[in-house]
Amino acid sequence: MSDLDWKSKKSLIGSLKTALTVGIILSAVNQSELLLGVELTFGSMVRVGFNFLVPFCVATYSKYQYFKNNNLNE
Repeated sequence: MSDLDWKSKKSLIGSLKTALTVGIILSAVNQSELLLGVELTFGSMVRVGFNFLVPFCVATYSKYQYFKNNNLNE
């Protein structure tokens, strides 16, 4: 697996960085009550988890499409 592959460590680390950045922003906006000390429930923690999972999936899928459309996969 080369660096010119959507599954490469470098690409996945980039997706993780995107997920962390966007996830923090989304959590701050969408879960501000939770972050300010309102009751912590399982449902609210699942929603916070999705704030990180969705951007990771979008970033990874975008890279996959880029490499696929530009014939960069080996």
